[in-house]
Amino acid sequence: MNGRLLVLPSRREIFCRSVCYGAAWGAAIGAVASVLPAAFAAAYVVGLLFFGAIAGAVGAIVGAVCGFIAGLCLVIFRRQAGASRWAARFIAGAGAGLLPATWTVAAMVGSGHTWLPVLDALAFVVVALAAALGPYAFYGNPRRRRRARRPNPVRREP
Repeated sequence: MNGRLLVLPSRREIFCRSVCYGAAWGAAIGAVASVLPAAFAAAYVVGLLFFGAIAGAVGAIVGAVCGFIAGLCLVIFRRQAGASRWAARFIAGAGAGLLPATWTVAAMVGSGHTWLPVLDALAFVVVALAAALGPYAFYGNPRRRRRARRPNPVRREP
């Protein structure tokens, strides 16, 4: 047994960061995926830009749900995720990937197709982003961490 002390982040902070990351990245992916066809169909740019805002809102909702599930997994497996950054990546990626993977399986069973590229790509992107952002959701952004403030040293007059 070693004498190393592991201080884990609070459950509330982990959960809130995870939901916020999910909502933000979901909105970004939804808007970009909707506006991207505007480069190829110049006649429909105005309509696609309008639908880009709607797709961003839908992406934010779906991303928040994926972040909710990933945050819940990080909170449940907090001790295991605190052991290493790879564990946090795995837990966050697996948790966030549950929803799109379930949609993919349900669509495959319902349609009879064995491969659906759009849903498979969505599931892959969600798992990859959650795995990349998992340590940030668990530990917080290292640039924003505050240094432990030490009290001013006592000045002694001669």
